[in-house]
Amino acid sequence: MIDFLKRLLQAPRDDEHDEVGVLLRHPGDGIVRVADETFDLASLADRTEQLPHPRWSRAHRWLASLPEAIRRDAWIACERAWVSWLRDALGGAYAVHESEHALLLTTQRARQASLTLAFIEDAKQRVSELLEELAQPPDSGKEILLLFHDAEAYYRYISHFYPSEGQFAASSGMHLDDGCSHFAAWEHDLRGLEPVIAHEMAHNLVGHLPIPAWLNEGMAVNAEERLTSAGSDYWSLRALEQKHRGFWSPQTIQWFWSGHAYAQAGETSWLAYDLGRVLVSALSRDWPAFKRFVARAHFDDAGASAARSELEVELGEMVRAYVDGEPGEWSPRPGAWSDAPLRRGRLRWRSGTRSDMA
Repeated sequence: MIDFLKRLLQAPRDDEHDEVGVLLRHPGDGIVRVADETFDLASLADRTEQLPHPRWSRAHRWLASLPEAIRRDAWIACERAWVSWLRDALGGAYAVHESEHALLLTTQRARQASLTLAFIEDAKQRVSELLEELAQPPDSGKEILLLFHDAEAYYRYISHFYPSEGQFAASSGMHLDDGCSHFAAWEHDLRGLEPVIAHEMAHNLVGHLPIPAWLNEGMAVNAEERLTSAGSDYWSLRALEQKHRGFWSPQTIQWFWSGHAYAQAGETSWLAYDLGRVLVSALSRDWPAFKRFVARAHFDDAGASAARSELEVELGEMVRAYVDGEPGEWSPRPGAWSDAPLRRGRLRWRSGTRSDMA
């Protein structure tokens, strides 16, 4: 963090060289070029709201046909070709900036883009150190952040990942992996963007684990609060405790365990995010035991059996005690879930939301 602050204080003016990243001037035609090989990402790609979405399974089959020695370079070439293609589809002032480990699509000027790239690099290292052996990047490519200029462009892009009909919770950023792991967010100043990056980076690094949504989101919220200035004051958290006590019951807690509470609009999703935060904060006090729990937890029973074997706790009783709940069955009951369990939520907690709710 000290090194990052030094870079922040010594950041160049907008008319100076971009010291962290370089402006990527890649053709926006969707063609991948590496060594003597080419691949057309644009062929058979999907389009939603006039924005391109490659069918990454085709790219992975092409990569598998290449000599192993050039596959990593070929994958990074795929990432560059796609982000440059998306840049041209969006038009306007969008540009692509690249650093050693990251690609950034943004309308930010060079100085802000440099700082954002620096934070992406810093966040990956710090979240990895925080999660220790639980952290595992999903592929050998670069971290990709699509930073849209406004909410309209952001929702145009992420609409591809939602059903065509339905009511969904609002968001300011998310981690997506449709065959190419990346983050999408809409533009904030860097202070507002830092919690988004830290939160989504945590999702990215535990994406290989079959953990339930509450554990996935709880770890991400705790990572964002530990590594940035995100969080709420004492009185806001006290008010949230009262909301938890008035909302959760033996029936509604099954929405939480199955992960579907996170997908609902309004208060339900916000309370789910906070309850996940509370549980992870409490369970991770014994860090070695918590890591064993995370490594064994599975979304099919919301981690209940792993909690018993590794932490010697009943998840249902833990929640019931926290919310001072009525007698009943508070433990995960997969047979009572109407839909298949989710592995994570669809949004991240926006700065200020907890205080606003309280």
